This record gives sequence, structure tokens and C-alpha cells, in this order.
Amino acid sequence: MLSIAVRTLSLAHLSLPPSLAVLLAATVLGTVASRLAPRLRLPAGALVTPAIGASLLPGPDMYRSLSAYAVGPSGAGRQLLSALIVTVAIGAGIVLGNILGVKRELREKQTPQEQQ
Repeated sequence: MLSIAVRTLSLAHLSLPPSLAVLLAATVLGTVASRLAPRLRLPAGALVTPAIGASLLPGPDMYRSLSAYAVGPSGAGRQLLSALIVTVAIGAGIVLGNILGVKRELREKQTPQEQQ
């Protein structure tokens, strides 16, 4: 639900292109998952994987673009590239979110002397 909300708000209210909206949603998802995972005693991947499959993965777009590319009409390559960029944005956003979440957790665990 979180990734759907972030992606939808990014598209509708911030007027971001689809690839940036997915990148932002994946980053938020990765950050929240890395922060919640230790509390729930689950690996972060157990929280991230269903969310990617349910809300971020461009399955229908990828299918249509691959089908169009195989048939060969003009503009099919651009459509396929767009779907691939969205797929790469998912991975980059999840990794970035995990890094941000873990970094914040490590910062909170440091003692005051270590922070200086």
C-alpha cells in the first residue's frame, strides 16, 4: 500500500515521469522495510518482494513493449526502453532505500562519543 500511495502521489501531484515515481516509491519502500525488518524479526526482502510484485513491477507494460518490439512497429524500441528503465529504477530505489534505512539505524546505535 505504501509504494502504491507514493507512486500515485508522485505521478498525480508532483507530475513526475513514471520512472522517477517508481524510483521514489522504491526508495521509500526500501527505507521503511529496512527500518521495520528488525522489529518484526524478518529480513527486509520479505517485506519488499511482495510490494514490488504487487505495485511497482511493470508487468503489463513490459509484455506489451516486448510484443510490440517482436512485431516491429515504429516506436516499439522506445516503449521497451521505457519499461526497462522503470525496472532498473525499482532495483536502484530498493538498494538506495536499504542503504538509507540501515545508515540511520547505525547512526542511532552509536554512542555520543562515537558520533563526534
